Formats: sequence, C-alpha cells, structure tokens
Amino acid sequence: MARSLENRCRICIDMWNLIKENIPKKYEGVNVCLRKQYNDDFSLSCMELFNSRRLGVGDEIGLNWDPRSSSLMFKLISHRA
Repeated sequence: MARSLENRCRICIDMWNLIKENIPKKYEGVNVCLRKQYNDDFSLSCMELFNSRRLGVGDEIGLNWDPRSSSLMFKLISHRA
C-alpha cells in the first residue's frame, strides 16, 4: 500500500470512527479513499463521515494506522471555532 501511495494512486481502505469510543462506526473500502497529492500532502475522502459529523476546514482530527486490523482510526480532536 505504501508504494501505491508514493505513486499517487488512490487507495480504498477501511476506517473506524472513534468519536464515540464505546460504539465505533466502521466505514469500508470504496467509501474511504486515501491519496498522496502532488505537493506531498495526503487527502482523505469519506463523504458519509464528513457530512454526518459536519466536518469542515479548520477542524482538527487525529488519524493512526492499526496494523492488526489493517485499517485507519479516526478521531475528532476539535471543531473549528
């Protein structure tokens, strides 16, 4: 997967929303995409998550890769003011 990201390919992954840690929600495959941009930043798209949590520019999020489940873990740190 890392090689595909380095080549700027779009990767579909599983992601867990840990906003409500006692009831995490899983977003799967084609609904969650990760891509390396030309300026070496990364973009994450998951419209269902972004819309349901009303995420926008300036919101701070935390992401980490869980190698045991081969999935990305998402947590909202703060909403923009």
